[in-house]
Amino acid sequence: MTDTSTVYYGAQVLYHAAQQHPAIAATAVTGLVAGLLLLGWAWGNRANRRQNLEHMQRGLELEQDGDRLLINQGFEILASQPTQETEIVVSGQIRPYEVRVDRLVRSGNKRYAAEIKSGVSAPSLPGNADTRRQLLEYLVTYQTDGALLVDVEHGRVYEIEFPALAAAKRSSSWKFALGFLAGMATGAAMLWFGIK
Repeated sequence: MTDTSTVYYGAQVLYHAAQQHPAIAATAVTGLVAGLLLLGWAWGNRANRRQNLEHMQRGLELEQDGDRLLINQGFEILASQPTQETEIVVSGQIRPYEVRVDRLVRSGNKRYAAEIKSGVSAPSLPGNADTRRQLLEYLVTYQTDGALLVDVEHGRVYEIEFPALAAAKRSSSWKFALGFLAGMATGAAMLWFGIK
């Protein structure tokens, strides 16, 4: 028998089996279609996994480039991908969440939260609302002296400042100092005049 006659004979057997047992034939066809769909999904998933792995590897390379850039510009890396627990209050209910910054670095006696970015759009990122909010959240959460935007693509490190936040910190510090001094003066007066 030739290969063509084998296929023809197999098709005849399946045709007669399907006529005599249609439920079994329908189950077999459904199984075949499901198997083909599963095979296609697995093949597509494999391609996605490979693409995700390549993306993760590229991200790690860019972060290493960012580290070298920070070190070359005189920053000491204190922590990589550190997380910080914080919370938000929504309608009176406390909701904890976690923040993760790319790097915590130091230069002299100042600590910075550093966000490493890449791509041709990196220089325009300080103007991007999402990036500004991200850097502001880092400043508040990590209580750093400043924020850095590391542009790996162009080899630049931008120091980002928020004047309104600095003014609020100064105002808060001034009020604390004034309250502390008033408390000290009151305590001294009470001791001086013998009031208990």
